[in-house]
Amino acid sequence: MLNKHGQSLKPKGLETRRRLLETAASLLNKGVSLDTLSAPSVARAAGMSPAAFYIYFNDMQDLLLELTSETLEKMGDLVRLLSTPWSPHLVHSHAEAFVEAFHQYWYAHHGILVYSIFAINNGDKEVARLRLEASYPVIRALAKQMLSLHVGTDELGPVSSVARANLLWSGMQQMTASVFAARREPSATEVLDPLDLKRAEVDTLVKLMLPHGASGRQIDKRDATVQDQGE
Repeated sequence: MLNKHGQSLKPKGLETRRRLLETAASLLNKGVSLDTLSAPSVARAAGMSPAAFYIYFNDMQDLLLELTSETLEKMGDLVRLLSTPWSPHLVHSHAEAFVEAFHQYWYAHHGILVYSIFAINNGDKEVARLRLEASYPVIRALAKQMLSLHVGTDELGPVSSVARANLLWSGMQQMTASVFAARREPSATEVLDPLDLKRAEVDTLVKLMLPHGASGRQIDKRDATVQDQGE
């Protein structure tokens, strides 16, 4: 890796560059606004001179783009949760695990993730490209799970499964972003409870994953016995 002077970065330089990225991410997570986030403020918070910032990045946009790219690459952990086929009777449990991992990912990186959505809404094509490339494997994995759980039915096809997955993924991103964005506003009087959001996402995911009428829950043996005795 090279610095902005074309020099190869040694371990100390790589460490300094990493500290600048982590400091910017920390400031964003703490609610520092983009209006006040600057190269000098990040450098000072990282314990170095403002001039040092420009050895590693052209400007704040350059740093934010790199931070966005690194953060979006971590979506691969969510794809791994979808890599193994879900049992029809355990879909609810799988959905809970996926939604929880999604929220943990967002909690750890919410500052830069909220920034990336705002950047896209403001026409940033490079950030939009990065988000699309990172989201596609998740959408494809969700669609694949849906199709596998609908085998033997005529309710879902390849195109409609991708449409469902895209709608679900986009909705989860936007709703979670709105929760963290609202927390940054001192005047916000009502913020959606994250627990309520998680429950809604789990319920929606289960309904989209399963054929009509399926519950996605494993029936307790005692409940099954009672059902059999009542028939």
